[in-house]
Amino acid sequence: MLAVLAAWALLIPAGKAVAQVSTLRNLVFGTITSGTTTSVNKTSVNAAQWSISGGFLLGGTFQFTLPLALTGPGTPIPITFSTSDGLRNTTNNPASGTTFNPQTVQTIPIAPFGTTLYVWLGASVSPPTNQTPGNYTGTVVLTVTGMQ
Repeated sequence: MLAVLAAWALLIPAGKAVAQVSTLRNLVFGTITSGTTTSVNKTSVNAAQWSISGGFLLGGTFQFTLPLALTGPGTPIPITFSTSDGLRNTTNNPASGTTFNPQTVQTIPIAPFGTTLYVWLGASVSPPTNQTPGNYTGTVVLTVTGMQ
């Protein structure tokens, strides 16, 4: 069974547009087995990844709207995001990033124009033993608000 989580980026500026959000990679579980939990680590090449570029002269915030399940031809497959499934860094390197809870609003520190913040997201799925084979998807929304 193949489950792929589609990750979409959404930008909501406060005042002037101060940031650009780009989806660099979707969260991909690949082939999963019914009755077992499959996890994608936030530092994996299968983790979702975004870049948030721009100037945050007064800082800002970002937050996810996370799905509760992946949907497809059978019963929805529950998806879980642990309190450490988020990662962020000002370099495009997850190995030295800062872990965060993707279920909470995150603060973007004050940064000069041209700064890029990279964000990664991992998750786990646990299909039941009688799961219908097929492709399953879900949508993650990333909302960024800059304060300028």
